[in-house]
Amino acid sequence: MKIDGRKISTEEQALIRRMAVQRVFEGESPTKVIRSYGLSDRAIYPWIRKAKTEGLDSLV
Repeated sequence: MKIDGRKISTEEQALIRRMAVQRVFEGESPTKVIRSYGLSDRAIYPWIRKAKTEGLDSLV
């Protein structure tokens, strides 16, 4: 089941982004994280790049 980001609050969207990227930073594969959250296939990669350069708090 994919998450429809339009139906959740901005705060919840930011929390999902941070949790997803944190899992990747802890060694989980992006593909596995994408599947577990039901995200779009490409959604997580820009978040990872941003978090690497600006930190997890930049995903708000």
